[in-house]
Amino acid sequence: MLQLLNKFRRVTSTGNYIPEIDGLRFLAISWIFVYHLNDYLINFFPVNDIIFFQKILQNGHLGVELFFVISGFVLSLPFARYYLRQGKKVYLKQYFIRRLTRLEPPYFLIMIFLFFFKIITHVHTANELTPHLMASLFYAHNIIYPGTLPVINSVAWSLEIEIQFYIMMPLLAHVFTLQRNIRRVLLLSIMVMMPVVQYLFKSDTLFFYQFIQYFIAGFLLADIYVSYDRQYFFKPKQSLLNNVFIVLGAFAFASILIIHSTRTDLVYTIFIPLVILLFYSIVLFIPFWKNFFSIKWISIIGGMCYTIYLIHLSVMATFGQYFVKYKITNEYFVYFILQLLIQGTLTIFFSSLFFYFIEKPCMQKDWYLKLLKRGELKSKSS
Repeated sequence: MLQLLNKFRRVTSTGNYIPEIDGLRFLAISWIFVYHLNDYLINFFPVNDIIFFQKILQNGHLGVELFFVISGFVLSLPFARYYLRQGKKVYLKQYFIRRLTRLEPPYFLIMIFLFFFKIITHVHTANELTPHLMASLFYAHNIIYPGTLPVINSVAWSLEIEIQFYIMMPLLAHVFTLQRNIRRVLLLSIMVMMPVVQYLFKSDTLFFYQFIQYFIAGFLLADIYVSYDRQYFFKPKQSLLNNVFIVLGAFAFASILIIHSTRTDLVYTIFIPLVILLFYSIVLFIPFWKNFFSIKWISIIGGMCYTIYLIHLSVMATFGQYFVKYKITNEYFVYFILQLLIQGTLTIFFSSLFFYFIEKPCMQKDWYLKLLKRGELKSKSS
């Protein structure tokens, strides 16, 4: 079983695999999945009053913000190591080629497949979809069609913001050249002040600046991760402190899952990035939480989050219609759990196939060069 699971483990170009980060990716993608599943199911199982369980599920939109913090951490980590620990230098050419060859092939294939699928199933015509396809392929749908979600694949709006962040990352990373106290005060100030700016200057165009506090939380997390000895909390004399942080982590985790609000709530948008930063820091440093999010199957599924994110809505829309009619109970909670088991299993199945044959090969460093070389050898031999 372990050998089978290992076949689906993500590949890192640096070899510095952090399993608990994939565990946190599992949390984020699970939260998004239950949010969309609930949104889908209430069309077939109407509930007159929004119950507490539904309020929790509706908070699943926060999964996007959880991903943004992870992106901020993962992409800033090599820069933090270089500037703060004299680690390996980050070469911008390699950085951008890596982003291009790692993320684009799965994204392009999914978008083009959905383009033809929607045409074949008569959801839209080719004339209607072509402008939206081109806008999405160039990560410009949020700009060209402000206030609307991408038509081909609605979740792609957040990927466009991710790309904007990837482009700006090398410039933003110079914050690690600042003196420690100045750097951290600046990062915290941005996390607190940007929600105020966003509240005062609202825009229909989804852009990087509207979520910058979450990426900056990832920067601060990388700063903490690189600067402090993670073995400190493993010392026996620190067992009491460990227990305090275990409980504090539980409170932070519960806050992320339960506190319900919207992205337009000023207090919420200030509070949540700080809570996520606290919780992620605890996961990276405290053995209990670190071990929990490093559980093999959790980190494996979390490592497939990009594929799951790209296809889960399509799987839900395609196959869900055959299962939503089976209402074995009048209790929405039981109905939801049943649908979660069915549609979650289907999503994992199709995601595993796409991940193994498409996304994972793209994780290999210089995979495109090897592919070209193989093509050249075949042409010479023929």
